[in-house]
Amino acid sequence: MSSIETELQVLYKIGNATVLEYPYPHIYVPEIFPPEFYAELRRNLPPQSSMKTLGELKRTTGNDYPARGVLPLASELDGLAPGQRTFWEGVRQWMLGRGFADIIIGKFAPYLAQRFGDLRNVRFSHEALIVRDTTSYHLGPHTDAPSTETARQAAGRRRAAVPAGAT
Repeated sequence: MSSIETELQVLYKIGNATVLEYPYPHIYVPEIFPPEFYAELRRNLPPQSSMKTLGELKRTTGNDYPARGVLPLASELDGLAPGQRTFWEGVRQWMLGRGFADIIIGKFAPYLAQRFGDLRNVRFSHEALIVRDTTSYHLGPHTDAPSTETARQAAGRRRAAVPAGAT
């Protein structure tokens, strides 16, 4: 399946997802990725050694959360094998693109407007992260920083297919 077909399916599924309001506005999109893309994504998961902790990325103060490995798609792909880098560059292109941002902001616009007012006067930034948690990692929902206002996790997980320690 091509990258454009995958992007269109993801946008379609997000666009048609219902916003659940409790305990905070969010969407749940099962099987967001086509099976072929999901298999390719799993084959291209970066090794744990290429991940950094939240502390190493200066994303937290205090606890380093060593059980959470993070790889920002916007900046940290140089250490990947060439095939993995090519795959994730393609994902980055559409996931950090305007179309994806527009559909996410549009989906949550009423909630964002409730908090920020007229959205024409608000500037949002976006990012995409590859995150790998070990089984001992735990962090509850939080909205303590403006940059975490709209959190996206695209995880078309199939529990039986996920090896222990991976998400």
